Amino acid sequence: MVEWLTTWLKILIFPGFIFAILASLFYEWLDRKFYAKFQNRVGPLYTGPSGLLQPLADFIKLLSKEDITPEAADKPFFNLIPIFAVATVLTGILMLPIASEAGVVSFYGDAIVAVAILTIFCVLVFLAGLFSVNRFSFVGAERAVSQLIGYEIPLTIALIGVLLAARSIRISDVVGAQASWWFILGPQAIGFAVFLIAGQAELERIPFDIPEAKTEIIAGPYTEYSGASLALFKLAHATMLFVLPCFVANMFLGGLTIRFNDPVTATIDAVLIIVKLLVLVIVMALIRFFYPRARPDQAFGMFWKAATAWAAIALTLSVVSVIVGLPYL
Repeated sequence: MVEWLTTWLKILIFPGFIFAILASLFYEWLDRKFYAKFQNRVGPLYTGPSGLLQPLADFIKLLSKEDITPEAADKPFFNLIPIFAVATVLTGILMLPIASEAGVVSFYGDAIVAVAILTIFCVLVFLAGLFSVNRFSFVGAERAVSQLIGYEIPLTIALIGVLLAARSIRISDVVGAQASWWFILGPQAIGFAVFLIAGQAELERIPFDIPEAKTEIIAGPYTEYSGASLALFKLAHATMLFVLPCFVANMFLGGLTIRFNDPVTATIDAVLIIVKLLVLVIVMALIRFFYPRARPDQAFGMFWKAATAWAAIALTLSVVSVIVGLPYL
């Protein structure tokens, strides 16, 4: 009974759904605030201390608006996809070790499943545009799936390099392999850079906000969504902004584990977790600030040529390390 209750507390509260949602709203505020500073703006200010509650207020505001389903849309799928999007992202958070050695759900091959979940989210974005039966939504959906084909190749190759370096496809084993040396401090730094750039495309953030492209196709796949449905999509994107840095930190930055050996060690680990995640969000915000939106041909060409080549180099180094028998590379 106690074990059952503990498991459900982990799923629902920490490090589960409630924690992930609150952390994602905080990360969205941090991203907006940091991005505004670079544009000489104030950013969120009045709702809560320094505008901290603005993402939550935006979510509640959308929930209170009318949820309109277009007459021509495929209504069952149109209304269910936002729910599936949130459920998919929240499922992914259960596999990531946060303040522990393993996630709430841990099994051999969970690293592959976690990446597959991120891919499923993009597929749901495509379906949202497809079932909207709107010309702008369809163009955005087509762009989303085209971009998926572009960035998924280097992202997967970079991940395979890390899994080979760790000699495992379990996330907790990858974290354990970095107990004495983070992968980013070696040749896998190449894979880290590729993964981070591909992750920016996964989140559909500038310079890879090609599927949404408000100045070109209104809001792409989300053009016909409003009210609670749009709020769920926004929440899913915000949660992805938290899930992806957590995944990157576990793969390349030694994980997010807190060792409870003594108070000093636990405090240092907790501070390191905060620093890792904040640095990742800031780096992603910097990428968003310094680069304008890329044209589809520019983005796809960059992923298929440059990013894939660099990811292949990182993978080659991992293969060499396995053949030679080095402890890690």
